[in-house]
Amino acid sequence: MVVALKNNKMILFFKIYETFDQIGVFDSNWEKSLLNKMDELNISIKDLVNNIKQMEMRLHQKIEDLGFEIQSSIDQMKENVIDEVSSIKNLDNGSASSILSLINTFQLIGISNKLK
Repeated sequence: MVVALKNNKMILFFKIYETFDQIGVFDSNWEKSLLNKMDELNISIKDLVNNIKQMEMRLHQKIEDLGFEIQSSIDQMKENVIDEVSSIKNLDNGSASSILSLINTFQLIGISNKLK
């Protein structure tokens, strides 16, 4: 390399220089240390990203589970309302009259108490 530089053969000099540079001959200890720390940082970031992805998948699964439970509860409430409405429709006239009379009685008691 020195001979190529001395004989002013710059192309040969740079070819030799690039070859040595590729194998890290000119890297300083600081550069090597910095590259090592950057590699460690890169590994840590990859681990962090993987942990975030796992947490995201678990959270997504829990939200889906909750959605299924909510839907199940809504379906159950719907069935209960339908059953109650059906039972009200199936009351005979005597039962319906009794219920209306009871409601009217409570309303009259309320009005009576307010007037006193």
